[in-house]
Amino acid sequence: MVTRRLLPSLVVAGLLVAACADGDGDGDTATTTTAAAATSATSSSVPTTSSTAPPTTQAASAASLDTRFDQIVGWLNGEPFDEDDFDEGFDPTFRAQITYEELSDLAGPLLASGPWRLVSEERSPDGVALVAQLTPSDGSDDLALTLVVGADDAAQIEGLLFAPAVDVEPAADAEEAADALVELGEVAVGVFEVTDGECAAPVLERGADVQAPIGSAFKLWVLGAVVDAVDTGTVAWEDEVTIEDRFDSLPSGTTQDEPAGTTLTVRTLAERMISISDNTATDLLIDLVGRDAVEAALVSTGHVEPDRNRPFFTTRELFIVKLDEDLRSAYLAADEQGRRDLLVGPVAEAELPELDSLAGVWTGPIEVEALEWFASPADLCRVLTVLADDEVAREVIALNPGAPDEAGRWRYVGFKGGSEPGVLNLSWLVEDRDGGRWVVAGSVWSTDDLLDDATVTVRLAELRDLIAAE
Repeated sequence: MVTRRLLPSLVVAGLLVAACADGDGDGDTATTTTAAAATSATSSSVPTTSSTAPPTTQAASAASLDTRFDQIVGWLNGEPFDEDDFDEGFDPTFRAQITYEELSDLAGPLLASGPWRLVSEERSPDGVALVAQLTPSDGSDDLALTLVVGADDAAQIEGLLFAPAVDVEPAADAEEAADALVELGEVAVGVFEVTDGECAAPVLERGADVQAPIGSAFKLWVLGAVVDAVDTGTVAWEDEVTIEDRFDSLPSGTTQDEPAGTTLTVRTLAERMISISDNTATDLLIDLVGRDAVEAALVSTGHVEPDRNRPFFTTRELFIVKLDEDLRSAYLAADEQGRRDLLVGPVAEAELPELDSLAGVWTGPIEVEALEWFASPADLCRVLTVLADDEVAREVIALNPGAPDEAGRWRYVGFKGGSEPGVLNLSWLVEDRDGGRWVVAGSVWSTDDLLDDATVTVRLAELRDLIAAE
């Protein structure tokens, strides 16, 4: 049987640690610490970040990334790596989640399979992240290694993921790719041709009108509200926004680490929100335009069930409600006004959980069909189409392509995705070289189990690249 090995591309911002599955699963699912859950509702598919850093800074970051990458690969290949190296090389937030001994235990089976040889790699434009595919000398599975370093001079490691590369038999056509998704969980997926700015009836669908959890894909509507505010003149892309600690959220993203009083432009926040799914940047933008403006953007872009997202959560609010059992129960029992009262009262007054408090707490899906952001593939088609017709938004949603265009089919790729434990959404607007425009949007979720995120990503990307291939 002919198979194709695909390297899953995974965003890692903040702390994400994983090791290869050790036999209690199907071998294709990473075993992660609960720090991975702290990136919930956030992940995109490629470690791509805003490319606005000066060229000299990007060059310095790239050199630092090379140094850290060589250090980790050298360790896997038997070179010395002791606790002093760990303390010097890893960010304090990372080290607060896992000890040197624990990381060494996780990496032990990998050391036994080495030495490892580099097969391929993909880097972010600003030089702080990469995904590399490594192959071992003992004939076992290839390894996907994701590495993220800080953009400062220290360039300490902020994210590290070891996961198996994914072997899948390629689908013969788009229908087969969609059928493969159905085997991975609950599915809502649609493929739409866009003509004259309108999403036509889906050319392929598995629940194209189903309201599904979408994770951080909700940030498309936040971007839409910002575009509306710019169009009305109440906000400008170069306006400065002041960072305040009260808006700090959990990763993914980097804005939570900015000192209070720092200013960033609206455009920079929007770029971070979309390209690295920055949660704190998102919450700052929601505060800037107002929750009601984001709820209005749902309506103006044609979301058919906007009530599912009222009141519209900030990421900080969702984390607090989801992770506090009492608040979660109260929120689920309340009507819309009661929920709004909870958000401006007890939720606003609650402390955001610390990353190191989440161990053993968020190990699986938590109310993903009730406490989430919701949209159908058709809703996502409409909002992506609106955004792609705005000059700045079009550039912003193209910063992170979500998955490589290996065949070079597309002259333009706009993307946003999202996830939390038990949920994965990937949504693209693509344009081919003949001017054809398409949207592929899909969510896969489970109320009980973690997903095989890597295989879902492969299948959705495959679906994107098989549309109209004939």
